[in-house]
Amino acid sequence: MKRKKEANHTSGRKDKPSRYVTPKGAEAEFEPGSRGWVLRNRLHIQRKLEMDRVEFEALLAAQSLYLRRMSDVMAFQAGLLAPDYGFTSRNTRERRAVYLDAVRQGYAQDYESLTTFFVEALARRLRKRPRG
Repeated sequence: MKRKKEANHTSGRKDKPSRYVTPKGAEAEFEPGSRGWVLRNRLHIQRKLEMDRVEFEALLAAQSLYLRRMSDVMAFQAGLLAPDYGFTSRNTRERRAVYLDAVRQGYAQDYESLTTFFVEALARRLRKRPRG
């Protein structure tokens, strides 16, 4: 009876690295002072909790942009005007905070604030629509 070959961590070719080899160089460097918890980064963040917060905020910003673009596309497909999110007025910062809070609540499957935000955005657009 033949024995199965034991799995090794080489690809069998000397010029081709194994997929199990850990990265080296910049991909494996940690931020000085992070005690090996945070990879080297351009913001020089050393604390894991701070990196988690920064990454979460960046994810929310990217997803909110995606959601706004998608709602614009859906409005266009339905023959409607794009919603006016109120991000270009004097209270831009407050509107963005309201929107991001609504998105956070949406992650918890509470869509009431997000629905209210979009209803207001559509109503604002309809008020600005030229008549005639």
